[in-house]
Amino acid sequence: MSIMVVSDVHLGDESSNHEHFSKFIDWIAALEKDGVRNIKSNGNEIQLSPPEKLILLGDILELWSPEDNNMKYTAQRAIEPFGKLVSLGCEKIFVLGNHDEDISEYLEEIKSNGSSVIKKNSFMTKSDFTIIDRHYPEDPHDKEKGFLQVGKRKYFFLHGQQFDKLFISVGRLASIPTRIAKISNAFSRIFQPNGWSIVALFAILSGIYIVWRNDMVLAFSVVTFLLSIPRLFTYLQDKVWANIKVLFTDKPKYMDVETIIKEKYYDFDKDMTGEDVNFVFGHTHVPEIHQHKFNSKGKEHEMLFVNSGSWVKEKDYTHDTFVYIDETGSYLFKWNIGGDIELLQSL
Repeated sequence: MSIMVVSDVHLGDESSNHEHFSKFIDWIAALEKDGVRNIKSNGNEIQLSPPEKLILLGDILELWSPEDNNMKYTAQRAIEPFGKLVSLGCEKIFVLGNHDEDISEYLEEIKSNGSSVIKKNSFMTKSDFTIIDRHYPEDPHDKEKGFLQVGKRKYFFLHGQQFDKLFISVGRLASIPTRIAKISNAFSRIFQPNGWSIVALFAILSGIYIVWRNDMVLAFSVVTFLLSIPRLFTYLQDKVWANIKVLFTDKPKYMDVETIIKEKYYDFDKDMTGEDVNFVFGHTHVPEIHQHKFNSKGKEHEMLFVNSGSWVKEKDYTHDTFVYIDETGSYLFKWNIGGDIELLQSL
């Protein structure tokens, strides 16, 4: 079996490398046509087969804070790559992340209205394109079907917010940004342009109140302030988010696997997937393959933590990365324009 994994494309975000991602899908389509390719990189030669499964491991779409707080940009950026994805011959599995988890609600609404066009587990009537919440396979407690067996290794795929200490700390409050983003997007269509008119009105009324001290003006100021909260929240969240996370981790925005294990974001005692199951995840935007050795019940074990990285332009981190898994091992690649593939790590 051969599997490719990508995550954190954030289609609709200003920093998303959406054009690169679309060309990457073209590269996969060419690989399906060619059958097999020998990749030479950093003194290594790896044989890549067309993927039998392509796992989109969350945050493929940006529903929290799209460009100009307008979901049309998410839709525009997604049309081309998703059209190409549907045409691929492999099985496509979309595991929802925290930035695109609301898709499940939209699909449930459409499904409840009797539409057969889009279903949660059958995208655009294609049985080989499924959308799944949180992780894949869906039941990690199933000792026979709770993982994918590839060669001698077992793999479990999740987006990775489960390893984010801030998400763990706030519990269900972590869904607040998604809820507010929905409200903000609705308000953006009412208070043009892009929700800023109500914010401007609040600023004007506040200025008038400071000068006149009129109770009626104060009342309208309070109302406009409340209506401004969703737009201000979505505008400020990414700017404030990094500073908030400093309170929870040693790194302001990202965590590498070593930090995840050291700070016990991953709890071995609560893991029900089994000591021999390896994790593939995204979320942190830090691409790497980390081999962790540990003792459990008097036996030595080895576990892989494989991070698929991101397709977001960030100067301090490698981007445009993907994971390839087959019977020979796990490989982390960087995809470059023109189809030049660079091997970053393998185990």
